[in-house]
Amino acid sequence: MPCSRGTIRNATSALQLRDYLGLCWNRITPTDIDGLLDFGGRAFVLFELKAQGAPLPRGQELAIERVVDAIESGGAFALGLVAEHITAADTAIDAAVATVIRIRWRRSWRQPACLRSLRDTIDRFLEWVALP
Repeated sequence: MPCSRGTIRNATSALQLRDYLGLCWNRITPTDIDGLLDFGGRAFVLFELKAQGAPLPRGQELAIERVVDAIESGGAFALGLVAEHITAADTAIDAAVATVIRIRWRRSWRQPACLRSLRDTIDRFLEWVALP
C-alpha cells in the first residue's frame, strides 16, 4: 500500500549533483544504491533502478552482492534487486512498478522465474520470510 513517506520531499535537492572526487581510495570510489529497506533488522532489501537496457556497472553489482551477502552472514534475510523501467527523463520513475530483472539471494545472482514488479517481488519476499 503506497504511503506519503515514500514521496520526494525536496525535488531541488534530489536533482543536486554530488561530487565524490575527494572520496577515492585507489580503485575504490562511492557508488549509489537507489533503495534500501530495513524491516526491523530481520530482513533487508537493496535495489537499483536502471532504464530499460542500461547495464549494471560492475562496482554497483559488487556493492549489492557484498552487502547482501554480509547481511545474510550476520543471520538476517537479505535480497538484492535490479529493476528496470521505461520512463521519460522528465517524468518521475514509479519504482513500485519497475520490472525486476536480477535477484541477489543466498550468495548467487539469479534471473527471476517470471517478470514481476519491484513491489510484488518485495511483498513475496516478506511473505517468504514471514514478515508483515
